[in-house]
Amino acid sequence: MIQQAILPFKLERTDEQITARSGLALFAELVRAFKVEDKVERYFPRPGSNRGYEAWSYVEPLLLMMEGGGRHVEDLREIQDDDALRTLVGLETMPSLSTFGDWMARAGAQGGRAAMGVVNEDVAKAILSHLPSPAYTLDVDTTVIEAEKEEAAWTYKKVKGYQPILGYLAENGVCLAHEFREGNINAQTGARTIGQEMGLDKERVEGLRLTGIIHDIGKISVPAEILSKPGSLNETEYKLIQAHPKVGHDILGDIDFSWPIAEIVLQHHERMNGSGYPAGLKGDDILLEARILAVSDVVEAMASHRPYRPALGIEVALEEIEKNKGVLYDPDVVAACLKLFREKGFIWS
Repeated sequence: MIQQAILPFKLERTDEQITARSGLALFAELVRAFKVEDKVERYFPRPGSNRGYEAWSYVEPLLLMMEGGGRHVEDLREIQDDDALRTLVGLETMPSLSTFGDWMARAGAQGGRAAMGVVNEDVAKAILSHLPSPAYTLDVDTTVIEAEKEEAAWTYKKVKGYQPILGYLAENGVCLAHEFREGNINAQTGARTIGQEMGLDKERVEGLRLTGIIHDIGKISVPAEILSKPGSLNETEYKLIQAHPKVGHDILGDIDFSWPIAEIVLQHHERMNGSGYPAGLKGDDILLEARILAVSDVVEAMASHRPYRPALGIEVALEEIEKNKGVLYDPDVVAACLKLFREKGFIWS
């Protein structure tokens, strides 16, 4: 049984600036520790008309923006408007947002991408020098992403940006450059798209989309060291993992949604033959939305990187659901998923 501790606290007023992005300050410390600023100023071109700013004045806000989940130059506004964060990281001034797209275009035309490659390589060497293993396995899937997605990055006023990726090291979970997520799979998009393919009405599809976003909320009860454990889980650890659908259901149960989201979350690890958890439900006793989410969740998990293994690839994931359709997974859901990928050439984003 999971026990919840209630800790006493009190609220006080403060004149100190507060930011919800304080985690980015730790990222900024890491950037400083590896002397990224020195490398940028050493290798990046100086294309002129920078309005008095050096290359690092543009690169640092871009790094913070992307690390915080931004993908568009306009997302820099959140960094610009967060005075507390800028104070924490020492970012006293920033170029005007309207100049970033132009600067990236000019820097890119004069060797900026090659310079970023050199910076990435230097930082990667520094990281590897602090790690114990003498040999590393580069995940091929992420190398393919760089080759296939080179011109598929976000745009701003028709100016293309680029988010490179060097590779993923299976032995220690290190990604050697900024992770490229555009075009990758997630359970939210997958469940919604399968639902559309199966002909569900717009309301049910919207419920699937929202459930996909929060379906693993119960994992907040699982210690991070278990979620990221590189080896096999012991019995106790696996039971904690198996509790997350029930925890998610308990968290969401009192919220008045227009859809049975709490029940879908509770059932998304159930399997057609009754071998799932937490209740061992079978067949049509499992909500259709939960059966859809189960397939999209499995495909996403197998095709994506995990701290304990590199990505297995989309084909391996599709083979898994095809092999076990009617046994673990709803055959109609599997058929819709396979049709999306193999006949329609679909890529979940």
